[in-house]
Amino acid sequence: MNSTVRCFFALTAMLLLASVSILHAQTAVTGAITGSVSDASGAAVPDAAVEVTNSDTGVSDQTTTNGSGVYRFPSLVPGTYSVKIKQGNFGQFERKDLVVNAGTTIRVDATMKVGAVATTVTVTTAPR
Repeated sequence: MNSTVRCFFALTAMLLLASVSILHAQTAVTGAITGSVSDASGAAVPDAAVEVTNSDTGVSDQTTTNGSGVYRFPSLVPGTYSVKIKQGNFGQFERKDLVVNAGTTIRVDATMKVGAVATTVTVTTAPR
């Protein structure tokens, strides 16, 4: 009988631990956006400026890509977002209408294209 009681308590403890982890997973209140940034050859683009904006509230957050070209916004309030990515001589990348729900992660990978190089020349005449 002693082994039966131990088995009952062990089974009850395992079920309790399993139910706690399931309940914890259901209480997520934020979502996330993550992705990687690369150039046309597939090479990572480090230090790219990444901005995410909540289209409903206008609130934005910024980060930069790491050495592997990866970025992450881990705690976003559910809503509709846009992502803008800029880096040096590359053209700007933008993705709109991303719906973030609680407990979900949206992946937005970007391939940056070389942008137009603009040169500005200012000519002034100085008195002689």
